[in-house]
Amino acid sequence: MRYYLTDGSGGYVGPFEADAVRGKFQAGEITADSLACPEGGQEWLPLTSFPELGAVAAPAPPPMTGAPPMMGAQFGAPPPYVAGSDVPKLSYVAPVLAALFCCQIGGIIAIIYTATGNTAAVQGNFEQYEKHKSARNGWLIASVAIGVIVTLGWIFMVIAAEAGGY
Repeated sequence: MRYYLTDGSGGYVGPFEADAVRGKFQAGEITADSLACPEGGQEWLPLTSFPELGAVAAPAPPPMTGAPPMMGAQFGAPPPYVAGSDVPKLSYVAPVLAALFCCQIGGIIAIIYTATGNTAAVQGNFEQYEKHKSARNGWLIASVAIGVIVTLGWIFMVIAAEAGGY
């Protein structure tokens, strides 16, 4: 197919074969916004409107800058966790049980650290995930320890009260 092109002064030139239009575009004589009309046509449209010429007038991708992304084992060890299905999750079971049966305050704080740790893991911030995991485990241990000490103290007091005749 042959095309007429606008010449910038209100007139037109051509007709040109598609290869010639491509050459003019590559030489910078016309732009993607230049109007064209197919031979025998009545409507002037931008070059991008014609499938045969649209690829010619499509903007070129931006040039690559910087170093390519580092991939492969030769660039060091992979991160400890991989985003996606391998995202670690902290369980809520132990903190909830600690809040119910041991020390409520310690269990609730452990639940909060569980939630914030899971959020950090989903966002890919695994350093923060490890910090929250460590804090969660510390509060769990403290909560269980307090629960055991209070329970043993209560049992000792009941035994002492029975022995003393109270």
